[in-house]
Amino acid sequence: MTHPAAIAALVVLVVNDHLLKAAYPGWITGKLSDFAGMVLAPLVLVAIVDAIAPVRAWMGWASAVAVGCAFALCKTWAPATEAYEAGLALARTPFQWAMSALLERPPSAERVVLVRDPSDLIALPMGAVAARVASGRGRRSAHVHDRQLAARAAGLEHVANSRPE
Repeated sequence: MTHPAAIAALVVLVVNDHLLKAAYPGWITGKLSDFAGMVLAPLVLVAIVDAIAPVRAWMGWASAVAVGCAFALCKTWAPATEAYEAGLALARTPFQWAMSALLERPPSAERVVLVRDPSDLIALPMGAVAARVASGRGRRSAHVHDRQLAARAAGLEHVANSRPE
């Protein structure tokens, strides 16, 4: 979750949902959250799985497909939209209670609303970004590079420490 793509997606999602959508409502701010969410949600799913069991490289792709399918259902099928709204409302209730206790005010009863818009499916390819990050493509090549540098350094050390015969 410390990959630049994950951090960028989180920043875009937070800034867009809490600032930009209110200041500039419209098509672009709606799609920004979808694009960022399709990067971030599969990575969160992989992080949750990783906390339970070791993650395999294919799990990044599996999480992107699972999140993409859920996203597509929620954006195109009313029962899935309603289930998502109810589930998210339930999941955030403890956090709302905690915040209301900290701020010493009654908990808000804001309803969770997901706009069902099939044009949001344009964000589905962003799952591939999450899958590549989660599968460790960039990390593997960095590890290979690190090993090559270490081997070269070891070779130079050997040459520097060897005595001519």
